[in-house]
Amino acid sequence: MQLALPQQLSSLAHAYILESSDQQKAHQQLLELSQMLLCQQNKETLEPACGHCHSCSLFQAQTHPDFFANETGQNSIGVDEVRQVSEFLNKTSQLSGNQVVLLHQVEKMTENASNALLKTLEEPTAKSYLLLSCHSKSQLLPTILSRCQFLTLPKMQKQELQAKYPQVPDYLIGFSKGAESKLESWQQDQDALDAFAEVYQAFIAWLKRQQPDFVVIESASTSPELIEFLLYLFSRRLYQLGVKQQPNTWQAQALLSKYQNSTSQTQGVNQKLALTSLIASLRPLL
Repeated sequence: MQLALPQQLSSLAHAYILESSDQQKAHQQLLELSQMLLCQQNKETLEPACGHCHSCSLFQAQTHPDFFANETGQNSIGVDEVRQVSEFLNKTSQLSGNQVVLLHQVEKMTENASNALLKTLEEPTAKSYLLLSCHSKSQLLPTILSRCQFLTLPKMQKQELQAKYPQVPDYLIGFSKGAESKLESWQQDQDALDAFAEVYQAFIAWLKRQQPDFVVIESASTSPELIEFLLYLFSRRLYQLGVKQQPNTWQAQALLSKYQNSTSQTQGVNQKLALTSLIASLRPLL
C-alpha cells in the first residue's frame, strides 16, 4: 500500500479523504486499506491483510457484511445513498470488528447528499471508518474537509513518466495529470493514441487558421474523454497566452470556464451544440 498512515490502529482517524487525479488507483488503494481494517489478524496494528481469515475471505468474495461501498462511474451521488451509509453504521458489526465505508468520487455528491454525509461525520460510531476519494477536495464542503484527515498518492515527475511510457506523447502525459492508470491504458491502445493524435493535429491546424471549426468538433465529439482532451488543449493554450499577457485572454478563459460549468452533466447532441458555440466564440480571441 502506498498510503502513509499510522501503524497503530488506535492512532487512526475516523474519516480520510484521498485526493488524486488517478481515481482508479485511488480506489484500488482504498480497497486495500479497507481489507486491512477489516482483517481479523489486525488487532492493534495496521498490517497487510492476511488474505485467509474469515473476514478476508468475505471481502475477496465481495460479500463482507461490515463493508459498504458505492458503485464507481456514477454521474452523481444522491442523498438516499448517503443515508444508507448512516443506516449501515448504526448497525452493530456482524463480525464484531470494524465497519468500513468507501465512497468513491465524493465530489459528485448532491448538496443534500453532502449535508447528509456531514451529519454522519459529526456523529461517528465506534470502530467505524469512512474512506472517501475525490479528484479535488476544493469541490467539497469546508465543513466536510474539517472533519477528515487527508491522504495523497505519490506522483512521478514528468521526466519519469516520459521514460516509463515512451509510446505516450507529451501532450497526453500533461493531460493525464500523472494518472498512471490512464497512461498504462493509452500505451496499450493504439486506437486511443490515434484518436488523441487526430484531435491534437486538428487543434493545431485550427490555431493556424488551417482548419474550420467543424473539423475540430468532429474529431473530438466521438467520446467524452476526447472532448475533455480538447478542453485541456484550449486551457493550455490560454495559459501560454496569459503568461505572454496577450489581450483577450481573460475573456477566452471566462468563456471556457462558463462552458465547463454549464455542461458538466450535458451529453449527446446538446453537448456537441455547446462545443460548437464555444469554439465559434473562441476563434476571434485566439
